[in-house]
Amino acid sequence: SGGRSTFAEDCAEIVSHNRGLVDIWEITNEPNLASQSVAPDDYTATCNAVCPAIRAANPAATILLGGLAGAIQTTGGGHYASAAYVQNIYDDVPVALFDGISTHPYCEGLTWLGHTGDAWHAQAITYAILSIIDTMAPNHQLWITEFGSNDLDDTQAATSILYSQLIGDLIARRNVANCLCAYTYNNFDTEDAEQLLYGVVTKAGAKKSQVLPLMEYGALYDALNPTWPVVAGTGGTY
Repeated sequence: SGGRSTFAEDCAEIVSHNRGLVDIWEITNEPNLASQSVAPDDYTATCNAVCPAIRAANPAATILLGGLAGAIQTTGGGHYASAAYVQNIYDDVPVALFDGISTHPYCEGLTWLGHTGDAWHAQAITYAILSIIDTMAPNHQLWITEFGSNDLDDTQAATSILYSQLIGDLIARRNVANCLCAYTYNNFDTEDAEQLLYGVVTKAGAKKSQVLPLMEYGALYDALNPTWPVVAGTGGTY
C-alpha cells in the first residue's frame, strides 16, 4: 500500500503540473499483458488509490482505466483476458472515480470472416467490453488509445479493411470516444524486423488499406496528404 500511495502522490503531482495542457489520463499501459502481468486485484487496488488523487489534482480530468491489450483468454503465461479484466475493474472500483475504459484492439489475423485469429478477437473482445460498460456504467465511454493492422499481403489487406470497418462502427456508437490514437504514423524497424502492425502507413510511406475506410468512418482525418504529422513516439492522435 505504501508503494501505491507514493505512486498516487506522483500521479497527482504530474497531473497538477500539466493541468490545462493534458487533461486525459490513462492509468498504466496493458497491465493484462504478460510483459506487465498485473493481477486484476492489484490493478484495481492501484486505481482506487490513484483515481482520487488525479481527481483532486484536476477535477476536470478524464480518467481512463485499462489501456488493455487484446487478450481473448487468461493464460498461464501471464495474459489476463481483457473482458474479465474490465469486469473486475467495475466490480472493485467505484464508477464515480473514473470516466471510462481504454483498449488497444490491434488486428493481425488472416481469418476475420472465419471467426478465428486476432482479427475476430479484436471484434469479440471489444464488443464484450462494451457490453460490460453498458451494464455497469452506461455513462462511461470506451476509448481506442492504440490501434493498428498490417497489410502484409492481399489477405491481410482485406482483413485490414474489415478491421477499419469495425473501428468505424465503434466510433459511431454513443459510448465510444470519437478519437483514435495510432501507435505511430509509419511502421518502424526493430533489431529483428520491420514492425508491420503499428503504423498508419508503411515504412516506405504507402497508405495502408485501413486508411481510406477510416477516413470515411467519422471523418477521422482532415486530409490525406504528405503534411500529416510524423510522430516519432507512441500516442499520435489523428
